[in-house]
Amino acid sequence: MGTGSEVSRLAERVAAGTASAKQIANLAESGIDETMARKIHAAYANGGGAKIDGARLPNTGDWADRRAAQAFEAALQRETDIAVVTPGLEKPLWMSRPLAGMLGQFKAFVAAANERMLIANLQRA
Repeated sequence: MGTGSEVSRLAERVAAGTASAKQIANLAESGIDETMARKIHAAYANGGGAKIDGARLPNTGDWADRRAAQAFEAALQRETDIAVVTPGLEKPLWMSRPLAGMLGQFKAFVAAANERMLIANLQRA
């Protein structure tokens, strides 16, 4: 919900012309350019979402512009993939062997979290 609200809020700022360069860059990292941000805001504003207690709830199923809905959903999927830690290529190679993997299965999450959160955010800064 937080990511959806933030993408919607940034799209509104782009449409109003008040978005900063950093906010536009954050949207671009998720594959949303300024034109698509305006389309997302228009789809949301034309009955494609609601605001309840300050939280923006998009209803992309009702959006007439399917490309805007797909871009919005893709941005949400990207942020979810980043936020949810699942061990994959980040875990050490020795944990891929059957016996060692069984013994180190819970350490795989620690290794993946270290790689995906700590190192990625250090590089991003």
